[in-house]
Amino acid sequence: MGHLARMQTLTFTAVYCKLSLFVFCFFLSGFPTPIAIYTLDRKTRARDISPAKNLPGRSYNIRYAPGPYGQPGESTEFFGRRNSYIRFPNNGRLDAKDSITLLAWILPFGRGPIFEYFRGVRFWVVRSDTLYVHFIRRNGRRTRVLMKRRLRPRRWNYVGATYDKRTGMATLWLDSRPILSQNIKRIQLATKKTAYMGGTFRGRIACMQVYSDPLTGPQIKKVKNLCNKPGKSYKS
Repeated sequence: MGHLARMQTLTFTAVYCKLSLFVFCFFLSGFPTPIAIYTLDRKTRARDISPAKNLPGRSYNIRYAPGPYGQPGESTEFFGRRNSYIRFPNNGRLDAKDSITLLAWILPFGRGPIFEYFRGVRFWVVRSDTLYVHFIRRNGRRTRVLMKRRLRPRRWNYVGATYDKRTGMATLWLDSRPILSQNIKRIQLATKKTAYMGGTFRGRIACMQVYSDPLTGPQIKKVKNLCNKPGKSYKS
């Protein structure tokens, strides 16, 4: 491991230790480095706390609400209107053209984008109970859509989408388990433009994570509580 990579790993470990409220903090040696972590809480809002240090997101007509474990101000709530969204600038550090992992906690009341690159990769809720991802090629050509009716509406769901260029496999995840996989062949992803969240989506989102690696089930489970602590639940 080179000096820069080692420093990135140590930085991510420090971030994880700072965020985690567990009694102990484990060292994430060899763990893929995220290219973005947006906690979406009242404290850090739409700022990226990952080693990539992307430009801060710009929030419009949102409010902060209880998160996955009920703590106040631990999520961002969207109102299902086009003027209720977050815009994430992309200066190249959000670009994951070969492989990608998208992870988030969502509490869906209606359809809309969880995380979407402009004219590119789309990670959505298409109904309050249906998870959707569409991995668009860099040249704009479409691939097969993955869509699975498995979400629990009006409840918190830990969801993910991955694409592995090495194998061509695209996968939807729920609670760290694969719920749908398809081979969409080896492509380059359209992830070079600005990203968005919210808009027509009605509900709450917390702890948006982006990786330029295809995380495995155990890895996805390991970062499940990266931003949020299990504990006493408050009334939402």
